Amino acid sequence: MGVPGVAVLFEGGNSQQAATTDQAGSFSQGVPPGSWEMRPHKMGGGSGAIDTGDAASVLAARVGMTEMTTLISLAGDVSGDGRVTAYDAALIMRRASGSIETFPATTVCGSDWLFVPTAASMPNQTAIEPELSPGTCTVGALSYQPLMGNAAGQDFEAVLLGDVDGSWPAP
Repeated sequence: MGVPGVAVLFEGGNSQQAATTDQAGSFSQGVPPGSWEMRPHKMGGGSGAIDTGDAASVLAARVGMTEMTTLISLAGDVSGDGRVTAYDAALIMRRASGSIETFPATTVCGSDWLFVPTAASMPNQTAIEPELSPGTCTVGALSYQPLMGNAAGQDFEAVLLGDVDGSWPAP
């Protein structure tokens, strides 16, 4: 399912352009040939998807009851330190209970979401995977060095920080 309201920033040379995803999570933006980096960002929009089950999923993965998947690693590292720990589970519990409104990773990333590139391959394209480490965040991006024509099928899988069980959109 696509995520509506994602700001997609295109930066190249001394130029910036932006698009916003529609209700289906699609966007269209014309940019001239040249070197560009496309980075999505989104604040909010979790619609109650972060709950105590997400904290339980983090703990289950930590003790080996479930596999530490890429999704758990990305969504579960809400502290933004590059690891998924019991501290992350505690932060998720605090967010689910309403005692905090944002995660430390949200502050560092400037986004409640991380974006895994799943784009159709094209010449001169580099996928930049999302990554969290102490004090830094890469939300995920696509780079074109240079973009030489139409770039259809450039897509991302959206990961809501804290939504470890992947329940977004919540009912």
